[in-house]
Amino acid sequence: MWRRTATWCGPDVQKSRFQVTADEAEVIRLARQGPVVVHTPDWTIIPLENLVAQSHNIFVEVKDEDAARTALGVLEKGVDAWWSRCEAAMIKKIARLVKDASPPVP
Repeated sequence: MWRRTATWCGPDVQKSRFQVTADEAEVIRLARQGPVVVHTPDWTIIPLENLVAQSHNIFVEVKDEDAARTALGVLEKGVDAWWSRCEAAMIKKIARLVKDASPPVP
C-alpha cells in the first residue's frame, strides 16, 4: 500500500504527501534539510500544528481561502509559506489574506 512519497519540486524544495500519522516523522526529516511542501488529501489542523511546532521550512499546499486562513493562523504564527495551483483570482484572494495577516513594515 502506498503511504508516502517525497519528490523534488526543484533544486531546493521537496514535496511530501501526508496521509497517516507515521508520515509526520518523514515530513520533519525533510524539513530539517530544507523547505518541504506538504500535501494532504484530508487535512486537519492537528497534524499542521504538530509540524509547525517541530520545525521550520513547512510549506503548505492550499486550494482555497479557508485552507490559507488555517495555514496562516496555526499556532498563532502560521506556516513559513503556502503553495497553490489554483486560478489567478483565488491566488489574489489568498495573497490578500497574507497581506492582511502580516504585520506592517516600518
